[in-house]
Amino acid sequence: EEDEDGEDGESAVSMWPSWNDVALLSCDEEGESRLITHRPGDPYSWDLQLGPFEDEDVANILGDKNTDQIIVGEDEDKWTLVVNDVDRFFPSLADW
Repeated sequence: EEDEDGEDGESAVSMWPSWNDVALLSCDEEGESRLITHRPGDPYSWDLQLGPFEDEDVANILGDKNTDQIIVGEDEDKWTLVVNDVDRFFPSLADW
């Protein structure tokens, strides 16, 4: 029987990939990814790197590879990891 979330007992939240899943996609040859970094207070520190990335590089940025929550201190580099077309790898997101 299909529930209100559109899945057989699966909630919409459980369909979302974890941080680890997205980080691993950034290392995949088929994934389109980029990493943007910046050190607060330094207007010349912006950097853009295009993927795919090495597993070790992503692990260094994310810290503990098994975490689902990333906490960054105020004096640390800020970063954004962007992965396009995640729904290609997680088809359940395409219907969301």
